[in-house]
Amino acid sequence: MSERGSSTGSPSACGLGYDREVHARLLLLVLLGCSVDRAGLSVDGDGSVVARDAGHEAADAGDVDGSLPDRDDAGSDAGSSPGEDGGIDGGVDAGSDAGSDAGSDAGASCDGLAAPTREGLVVHYDASVGVTTTPGMDGRLSVVTWLDQSARSNHALARDVAYEPEGFGVGRPSVRTKGLDESHLELLNPRVDDFTIFVVLRTSYRRNAGNWFDSPCILGGDGAGDVADAALVLSDAKLGFTRQESGHGIRSSGRIDDGMPHVISTSRDGGSGDVVIRLDGAVFADGSSTSGRIEAPNNWWIGAHQDHARGRIDASFAEVRVYERRLSDEERDVVENHLRCQWID
Repeated sequence: MSERGSSTGSPSACGLGYDREVHARLLLLVLLGCSVDRAGLSVDGDGSVVARDAGHEAADAGDVDGSLPDRDDAGSDAGSSPGEDGGIDGGVDAGSDAGSDAGSDAGASCDGLAAPTREGLVVHYDASVGVTTTPGMDGRLSVVTWLDQSARSNHALARDVAYEPEGFGVGRPSVRTKGLDESHLELLNPRVDDFTIFVVLRTSYRRNAGNWFDSPCILGGDGAGDVADAALVLSDAKLGFTRQESGHGIRSSGRIDDGMPHVISTSRDGGSGDVVIRLDGAVFADGSSTSGRIEAPNNWWIGAHQDHARGRIDASFAEVRVYERRLSDEERDVVENHLRCQWID
C-alpha cells in the first residue's frame, strides 16, 4: 500500500537482515539432530530463511529418529496486567510465571470427538508437539522453531518467543510473543485464495491504531506498497481481517483482551472476498474484502508482520491451522470442537 513504507533496518528478500541469533538457532537445530535440510529450511548467505521444501513429508521434519507425532487427537498470563480501561499497562510486560490457571487441567480426553480433516491443511502448529527450545537469558525456555505438522514442512523460526509449559493449564503448553519489536515467529506465505484459518490464543494486549498495518498482527503479512497482502489483526483488541486495503477492513465490535483462551476461526472466499470471523463457535464479525490470491509478502508472521514494530503483539498461542480451502460448516464445527476440547474445556 502506497501510504506505508517498507520495514525498518536493512532487510533481505524475506524481511530479515544479518542476525547472529538466526545462525545460533540454525546451529541448535543441527545439534538437536534436526538439520537445516531435514527441517525443510533453506537459508541464504546471511542466515535468512528463503525457502522451505514443500515436498517434505511431516515425518521428515523433526525428531532425531526422523518422525513427528500426528497430533490430530491432539502458563503464564498471555498479556500484561489489565489497565483500568481494560487494556494493558506498559504494553510489553512479559507477564506472569508459567503455571496459569486460565485453562483447566488437560485430563479430559477428546478421543470421542471426530478428528479434524487434514484435506487442504497447509500449515499446522501445535504447542504440544514439535516445539524446539533453548534456555533463555531469563532462565525460562525460549522457542527456536515451531515445526509444521502438515505435509508442507513450513516450519516457523522464532525470535525472542517464550515457551510456556502450562500456558493454557496443566498439560497445555503455549508459545508466547512478548509485544516487543522483535518477538515473533516467521514462516513462508502459504499463498492462498480460499482459506479457513484457526488460531487458539489468549491475550490481555490492547493497542489501538488508525490502520490495520499499524495494528497488532495475529497471523499474516504486510507488504510495502499496493501489493496482494493480508492479515488477521487485533486493533484495539478487536478481531479484524484485511486484504490489500487501508483503514481497518473487517473488524469486530467486541474485544477479546480478557486474558482467557479463545478459538478463532476465519474463512474466506477468494473469488468474492467474503470473510466470516468466528469466536468460540459463534460469528463475531463478517464482511467483504478485496478478492484474489494472497501473494505478498514472501513471508507471514505470527505475532507481527513485515514491519515488526508496527505488528507486535503480546499473546500466547496454542495452535494454528491454515487450510487452503473453505471448510464446510460440518468440517469447521469438528475442528472448533476439537480445539476447544484440547485447549479450553
